[in-house]
Parts: sequence; structure tokens; C-alpha cells
Amino acid sequence: INPIDLVIKYGADATRFGLLWQAGEGQDMRFGEADILAGKKFSNKIWNASRFVFGMIDENTVKEMPQNFSETDKEILEDLEKTVKIANESISKFRFDAAIQEIYHFFWHKFCDKYIEEAKERIKNPKSEEDKKTAQFVLWKVLLDSLKLLHPFIPFVTETIYQKMPGRPGRALIAEKWPE
Repeated sequence: INPIDLVIKYGADATRFGLLWQAGEGQDMRFGEADILAGKKFSNKIWNASRFVFGMIDENTVKEMPQNFSETDKEILEDLEKTVKIANESISKFRFDAAIQEIYHFFWHKFCDKYIEEAKERIKNPKSEEDKKTAQFVLWKVLLDSLKLLHPFIPFVTETIYQKMPGRPGRALIAEKWPE
């Protein structure tokens, strides 16, 4: 297998994702292109979710931390905290496959499939201006921390998204403080 051919066909981030996804501890890797294709689809999901979030927020979204979080807000923030903990533990043990799988499931299933869909309704038809601003802030916060977690595994896509992010705290994602 020539990795350059995979990079040309799927992209560098997708190739990196697919290889890391398959690299389990203590076993020979049974290589398959399906996981690299999944990396390409996941990169597309990250891009599309980010574009949606950018359409829902602006520079003012992140000016101050909300005080009243809904149950859904609390749940996604707790899930993010658990994901950060598991990813950090996995990375410290050089279990990059476990880290990327945890982050993937959080981002796709909990953030995109659940929270974004619920926040979309809260922003379009808000109960109050405070509730709308809270949903916007949580979208921004979870996306930012997700990009930080994904950056070692999908660096090109995440840095490109970060550069377009309203209210980004720094000049480059690679220099951001790592979530703890």
C-alpha cells in the first residue's frame, strides 16, 4: 500500500484518521480503505457542522459566559468533559485509536445528531433572548473544544475551520490551550 496514493485519493486528514482508527493495541493492523473513506466522510461532517454553527453565531456570541444552562446544554457540556477525559487518558497511553473513536462518537452522535438539532430550534424560535444566546455560546464552546481534540488527528481540516471561526481566541489552533 502506498500512502501517497491514499492521500491523493482521500486526502491527508482522511488517511491519517483511517490509519489511526485501525491501529489497535497489541494487534497486527488489518488494513482496509473503508476506514479511510470513513475519515473523508467524517472530515466532511466536521466541515458541514462547522458551517452550520458559524451561521448561527457571531463575534458577540462568545463575549460572556451564560449563567442559565438548559438540561440539554448541561448534558452536552458533561459529555464533552467525559470525552476530553477519555481522550486525554487514551492519548497518554498512546491509544490513539481509542482517542479518535471516542472523539468521533461524541462529535457525530452527541453534538451533531442531538445537540445541534435541538439548538437549531432554540435559536430559530427562542423562548427568550437569554436562551438563544446560551444555545449559541454552547454551540461555539463545544465546536471549539472539539476542534482542539480533533486537531492532532485531522490537522488540516480543523485548522482551516478554526481560521474561519467567529470569536476564535488565538491565531492558530495548534497554539490553543488543550482541553482538560
